[in-house]
Amino acid sequence: MAAAAALRAVRLEGVKDGIALIKMIKGDNRMNMPFLNSMGKALDEVERNDDVRGVIFTGEGKFFSYGVDLPWVAQQTLDMTDKFICESDALTERVASFPMPTIAAMNGHAFGMGAILALACDYRVMGKGRGWFCFPELTVPVSFSPTTLEMIRLKLHRVQVVRDAAIFSKRYTAEEALGADIVDEAVDENQVMEAAIRYGNKLGEKLDRRCVHTTKDQLYGAPLRSIRDAHLQRETEKDKNDRLEDFKRGAQLHASNM
Repeated sequence: MAAAAALRAVRLEGVKDGIALIKMIKGDNRMNMPFLNSMGKALDEVERNDDVRGVIFTGEGKFFSYGVDLPWVAQQTLDMTDKFICESDALTERVASFPMPTIAAMNGHAFGMGAILALACDYRVMGKGRGWFCFPELTVPVSFSPTTLEMIRLKLHRVQVVRDAAIFSKRYTAEEALGADIVDEAVDENQVMEAAIRYGNKLGEKLDRRCVHTTKDQLYGAPLRSIRDAHLQRETEKDKNDRLEDFKRGAQLHASNM
């Protein structure tokens, strides 16, 4: 029982008026394999409930999600690091193609993979004065996966924003993120959940899940798979090992500087 509790990083808080609330509940919500497993179970639960017509993702305190748990990655084998990257990419694709509307209620900082989780959602609401939206990967330094970069290209439509966010790790306040079309709304910090629920409620009657999934999969899932598969086809075993070694080395460097 204690081991199961230790693995629990994400909780389905409940369903109200057809809107499910998935909350990340492990402090700064760093993503590791236990986190991904916990998120997967919460999403499974949502999909099993025929009454759900939308889902809100949020964190607690001052973090939406810090992103990848780099100290955890630093301690893993290359095989586990590879599995983690693959599972992270799978989560991105799953949320982007989820068969119902999704809303990120960004209660605090959204860094790296936490920012990607928010981008994978259909709507984003960010609290003013509660944190930054940022991709710090190149300052760590670790490389983006092809899936992650494609998600950024798909959801950030202005080339200047893609440049500043992905290459130069610009930190966006809620107001700046709104101006850059990263988020749909910037609200006072105590109104984030209220605004997210409003987005959920305005969707009206429950949409057909199969049609929603098919449309979102064509918009997002298919391009994500295409870029991933093209990368894997041309990547040699040496390229793969070098990529994983570089990722782990960056994680170790980051962990040593904490």
